[in-house]
Amino acid sequence: MLKLHLGHASTVAELARACNLDAGAMTRMLDRLEAKGLCKRIRSETDRRVVNIVLTDTGRTVAQGIQGLLYTVLNQHLTGLSVEEFSVFKSLLQRILANTA
Repeated sequence: MLKLHLGHASTVAELARACNLDAGAMTRMLDRLEAKGLCKRIRSETDRRVVNIVLTDTGRTVAQGIQGLLYTVLNQHLTGLSVEEFSVFKSLLQRILANTA
């Protein structure tokens, strides 16, 4: 939802790539979000193969609170780390992500 809200993806395929999910997993996730009234899938008028995803009003409201929630959770997990320890942790995560790209 956050990726949709921030404009990082607008189609099912883009969202699946952005979230590192296969099409089946993304479809299941979107089924759940749509059932909760948080998003809608709209088939493209110019290319019937493309399915766009839009957040509903409720979805936009929920998405606006996600970043703050993520910051709160992250801060709780990182409590007690020094600036140097956090820097090392961040560089290790970046190296791990580089290995998966």
